[in-house]
This record gives sequence, structure tokens and C-alpha cells, in this order.
Amino acid sequence: MIRDGRQNAFLREYGEMAFDHARANPDGYGAVFGRAMSGFSAIQSAWVLEALRDYDFSSVATWCDVGGGHGHLMCSLLAAYPHLSGTVLDLPEVIGETGQLWAGRFGLEERCQYLAGDMFEEVPSDADVYSLKMILHDWNNSECTQILQRSAGGRNRVAAFSSSSTSCQVRLSRISRSSSTST
Repeated sequence: MIRDGRQNAFLREYGEMAFDHARANPDGYGAVFGRAMSGFSAIQSAWVLEALRDYDFSSVATWCDVGGGHGHLMCSLLAAYPHLSGTVLDLPEVIGETGQLWAGRFGLEERCQYLAGDMFEEVPSDADVYSLKMILHDWNNSECTQILQRSAGGRNRVAAFSSSSTSCQVRLSRISRSSSTST
């Protein structure tokens, strides 16, 4: 990375982004990648719940987890906040792994829906809050702006979660098409 200035080591080594490589190799790298993401999510969901424990969700009824994988974070939020309903948006091949989806394991099938789609193309516009857990770090500034604008549309709250090995930082923001301001 230092020699050629390219920041993405996976792209440099394999000639494609990790997500594209997973899609092209679903039974090998893709399967391992999917299991790893679900494993990380179980740990990170606990961190998110801890980080949000003092937040008042009484004005929130619907939540959309953009790039939410198999839905562990969404199901953890729904279990902690029984008044919420949620949508997990992820690529069709992820949502298609029905045996890996968490809503059935949590008994939340009636409150958690899965939507196959691409966050760069379209994000549901009817949620009160959108979460992006471990999403934005994978994309450049222009792509992050596009994701945030699709997720917020200028009227919704966005929670971007990033984590270290011991904590989770949460930022709730109101995003508009022309600027970004925290709330």
C-alpha cells in the first residue's frame, strides 16, 4: 500500500473489491466472509445497545439497517425496543441466505422484514431512523455521501456505527442533500 499509494489492500491483491470477490466466489470466500460478518455483528450489536442505552426512542417507530446483512443488529434493537419495527436492506445474495437470517431465531418475523436491494440504487424512504454499521469505512467520500443521502433523504435520522475492539461510537445525524449537521 505504501509503495503504490493504493489504500485498499484487498483490491491491490485480488484486483476487485472484497464484496465483488465474495459475490464471484459464493461457496468459498463468500461463505467465509458472510459467517465472519455475522460473527462480528453479534459482538457489535451488544456494543451498539450499550452505546444507545440512554437514548429516547419514543419518537421512533421504524428503523432501517442499511447493509444490515443477516439482521443481527436489527433483531437486537427490536428485542430491546418492543415498539419498533425494522427493515434490513442488503444485497439479494445476502438476503437470499434464508437459513442465516436472524429474525426467525429471535422470534421477530412479524416485526423484521428483509429487503433485497443495493444501497447505491435505492433505500426505503419510510423509516424514522437508518443505521449504517461498519458500512462507511468501505467507501470513498463521494460514495459515502451518496449512501448517506439515499439513507436520509434530508428528513430522517441516521446512526453511523463504527467500532474498535472494545467500544462502539455512535453518531446520530440529520443529513440533508446539500449539507451535513449533527443532532
